[in-house]
Amino acid sequence: MRGAGRFWGLPLLGAMALSACGGASRGSSGPGSASGTSAAGESTAAASFGPQIAVGSDFGCWLGTNKKVGCWGSLKDAAPDGAFRQISAASFHACGVTEAGEAKCWGEYDAAPAGQFAQVSAGDQASCGVRVDGELVCWGAQGKTEYSAELIEKCGSTKEYPECKDFSWLGMRIVMKRPKGKFKQVAVGGRHVCALARSGEVKCWAPAEDDQDEAGAREVDDISLPPGKYRELAAGFLHTCGIEAGETAGKVVCAGGYEGQSEPTPEAAAAVHVAIGVVNSCALLADGHVSCWGSGERGATSVPSDGGFVAVAVGLHVVCALSAKGTPRCWGDDSSPAARP
Repeated sequence: MRGAGRFWGLPLLGAMALSACGGASRGSSGPGSASGTSAAGESTAAASFGPQIAVGSDFGCWLGTNKKVGCWGSLKDAAPDGAFRQISAASFHACGVTEAGEAKCWGEYDAAPAGQFAQVSAGDQASCGVRVDGELVCWGAQGKTEYSAELIEKCGSTKEYPECKDFSWLGMRIVMKRPKGKFKQVAVGGRHVCALARSGEVKCWAPAEDDQDEAGAREVDDISLPPGKYRELAAGFLHTCGIEAGETAGKVVCAGGYEGQSEPTPEAAAAVHVAIGVVNSCALLADGHVSCWGSGERGATSVPSDGGFVAVAVGLHVVCALSAKGTPRCWGDDSSPAARP
C-alpha cells in the first residue's frame, strides 16, 4: 500500500480526481450509472449493461461484452474475477458493481461497504455509490461510511494519531456531508462530489470546514452545474460536466476548470456520454466518434479520426476509448503507463 498521505490526504496534481473517468457504453445514462424515476418509492435499477473503460493515474481497466474486467498498468494483475455491470477508477484504485449488485474495489484501497448497489464512483478522498433504493452512500479508507464529529476534528488537526491512519480529513467530510434524497448517479471529483437526483436535478458538495466556510461555499458554486435537468454527470479535479436531459443524446454543459476543460466543442452538443479528468474533457458521440477539449498538452485532445468507439475515459493528459471490437485504445501522454494498454 502506498503512503496514506499520497492517496487519502490532500490531492497532488497529476495523481488525483480520476474518479469520474469510468466510461459508459454508448446510449447508457452515465459512467455505468443507474437509471431510475423520481418516484421516491421505486428502486434505482442498474442501467442496461454495455462495455466500459476507466483510467487511473498509472493504470486502466475495461469491462468487455462478457462482463469480465481486464486491466493494464499497475493493476494488470489485480483485476477481480466474476461478472460486473459497471466500473470506475480513481488515481490508484478502481471500484465496480458486480452482476449481483455488490460493490467491490481493487488496487490501493480495496474496501467497500456491504449492500446492494446500482452504481459506484471511485475517488481519491472518498468513494461513493447509489444503492438500488436510491440511497447515496460514501465511504473512506477501510470502507467506513460514518465518522464521528470528534474523530473528524481530531484527524483534521496537524497532529498524527494512530486511529487516523489511512483516513483523509477531506474524505471524512465528503462522507458525512452527503445529501439526503433519492438518486440515480453519483460522480466523485478531486475535492467535490455531485449526485444526480431521480428528478434530474444535480446536487454538489465539497468538504468545507463547516457550513459557514466561505471558501468551501465558493468552491461548490464554482463547480456546480447550472440549474436544469440532466441525464448524466462526470466530476473531475476542479470541474464538473453533465449532459442535459434528452431521449438519446444531449448537450454537454460544464462548470469550473482553468484550462478550457469546461468549454465543450460544438460536436458535444449531441453527446451520449461525457468523461472528464484533470485538465481534459471528452464526449462520446452517437456516431462512435470522440470529441475532446481542454488542455492540448501531450496530445490528449488529438482524437483519432476513425471513430468506432463505444466508451471513453479521461485521465491526466491521457484519453482511452474502447472500440466496438472490445479493444482499448489510448492517446495523449505516451510516457504514462495508463496510455499503454
